[in-house]
Amino acid sequence: MAIDLNLKISVVIPTYGRAQMVKQTVLAALNQELEPFEVIVSDDCSPDDTVQVLREVSAQHPRLKLIENATNSGGVPNWNKVIDAAQGDYIAYCSDDDYFLPYHLKTAVGFLEENREVDMVHSGFFNLTDTCRQFPIVSCALISDQVFVINGRKTLQHIIKQTSYPFQPSTWVFRRTLWEAVGHFDTRYSVSDTDWFIQAGLSHSIAYLPVCTVVNRRHPDNWSNRVGSINMNLEFHDMMRRALQCCAQRDEAGLGWLVWQWKLTEFVKFLRIYVARSRAGMFDVSEHCADVLWDFMLSGRRTNPYPLYAAFTKRCSRILRRVQLLLPGGEQKYLGSGTDCPG
Repeated sequence: MAIDLNLKISVVIPTYGRAQMVKQTVLAALNQELEPFEVIVSDDCSPDDTVQVLREVSAQHPRLKLIENATNSGGVPNWNKVIDAAQGDYIAYCSDDDYFLPYHLKTAVGFLEENREVDMVHSGFFNLTDTCRQFPIVSCALISDQVFVINGRKTLQHIIKQTSYPFQPSTWVFRRTLWEAVGHFDTRYSVSDTDWFIQAGLSHSIAYLPVCTVVNRRHPDNWSNRVGSINMNLEFHDMMRRALQCCAQRDEAGLGWLVWQWKLTEFVKFLRIYVARSRAGMFDVSEHCADVLWDFMLSGRRTNPYPLYAAFTKRCSRILRRVQLLLPGGEQKYLGSGTDCPG
């Protein structure tokens, strides 16, 4: 199916302090096989030469539109601002440290044009990992070798199954109508792209394309590293809790097994954080993770008051205590505070 060349495609790029990377991101967006109508970059009051770099590119490429924020928004509000400025029928999002491969827009928009029932696509990507070696490490990240579509409860199943990397936001291309229907990124979350993906998938169809169309740079200053793994996981926990509550309020049947899948995934995730942070001597963090684990184990106890269930929760709590006791510094911390996890 031929793509209507009159379609307007907006590429949106929020940026902050990426003078060394954002030029490549912008040029890759401009030089697509299917040319975008506009490329919009919103600078969030960068402390480096990001704005100057973008002004120089803009002087040579009139399709580049630059927004310069007078004050720093903190991140997520800038994401909303740059998407709100888009005028295209389709919106392609890109982080300022990633970049599109030449066929990205053609692949994504072509699929959406042929499948009108789908409102958004995401795809595979290449990881470009900065190392101390002369050459970076490049690897392809695919979560399936088949096209698949998720919506409603399948979105939550996808998030649970692919908990470490359910999507890469720089691969997103979606209809403008989807943005208007779902609304802004929730500024309560630092990683609100995950929450937005969940909300979009609960009410609309999202397709995964098994082809790598974007390069994802992995480096110490990634947004995820700025936020921190602990905060990311706690935010993800809250997002999923809210989404499951929303499904329960709609009286969807058969949620029990999905809830337990989520609980098991979260239990393992927080247990790993608990052990890792305890080994690093970060006992305040590990104790908080233990509280989350304990909450998981106790949830549903009133509605399922079987003796074996209660015994299981106590056994898990004792295991957590013993793990921390065996770690360097763990015994002193344990004896000093009395308890690290409710017993």
